[in-house]
Amino acid sequence: MIWHLTYQINKEPHKKQWWDEYYRAEFHPKVPHWERVFDIDDLGVIKDLNLEGMNVSPRYSYQWANTLLKEHIDEDEIIGINISLMDYPVSIRIGGTEHSYTCAVLDVGHVPHSVEPVDYDRLVLKLAIREPLDAVLERVKDHLVIE
Repeated sequence: MIWHLTYQINKEPHKKQWWDEYYRAEFHPKVPHWERVFDIDDLGVIKDLNLEGMNVSPRYSYQWANTLLKEHIDEDEIIGINISLMDYPVSIRIGGTEHSYTCAVLDVGHVPHSVEPVDYDRLVLKLAIREPLDAVLERVKDHLVIE
């Protein structure tokens, strides 16, 4: 359900791109406190994670402080790679358990999950991948945290 990655990025160019592109942000139709910007430059993340040639849609996802993203399953059975662009880890609730992460592979297209309210905003670079989970894990194996 969640696989932590050791991958780290320079967050500043991504934060700048988010704010430069903020005028294009779209609210999710059912979640008025969750904004997204699609069709962004991933700034090399797809290449770094060995995901070239896969069906990957990078986007920024911004959730306001003290808001709930109700339990749901993402469309198209996507596998997500989420990278916190904040100066701290962010969290996701999967199967009733809260998971904190900085960079992780998440099976958000098959497993119910939510984002619970916290007292800070969240900015995440999400790679929405329309490929089988095993194929994604194989591609990022050099960055997987082995527990």
